[in-house]
Amino acid sequence: QNQSKLVTAPSQQTTQLTPSEDETDNWKTYKNTKDNFSFKYPQDWNLTEDKTEINKFTLLSEVKSPDKQLNDYTKMPLYEVSVASKDNKEKLTLDQVVDQSLEEPRSPGVILEGRSQLTVDGKDAEKLVFVQDTGVENTYAIIINDDKIYLLSFTANFITDGLSEQYEEEFKIIANKILATFKFTE
Repeated sequence: QNQSKLVTAPSQQTTQLTPSEDETDNWKTYKNTKDNFSFKYPQDWNLTEDKTEINKFTLLSEVKSPDKQLNDYTKMPLYEVSVASKDNKEKLTLDQVVDQSLEEPRSPGVILEGRSQLTVDGKDAEKLVFVQDTGVENTYAIIINDDKIYLLSFTANFITDGLSEQYEEEFKIIANKILATFKFTE
């Protein structure tokens, strides 16, 4: 069974994410004028929007599997990125939002593997990494800008053990590039 450490204290080191411009030049740009943000994402990913109370949209990568039968059977994207925003009516601080998020009930088998501070477009942010006992990793970036809370969710759905390490590393690179291109607009 996979044993992971529970990290309860934020890292003292803050990560500043900055992609090389040419790495994301051919990516698409998503602009949200309602919540005033934008970011880039890979050209071959698909975007779906859900305009409910919490403005949310999801990016799905192409399904990648060397086994055509598995590919046809699962119809599951390998990588998924969601962004949700909601009003910060209670004027919560970043620490309060993170604490509330950590207090939310989780499914059995889900543990907090890591927690770190980072800067996204000049704003303090918190990164939380959860791992399920199935191997699925969920990374969340929580950012507060003005009167809104933004939750970026990065999920890697690994369906083949032999490939999971390769895809996990690839996704971490893509997720960091997406996060590095996240900008607040006026």
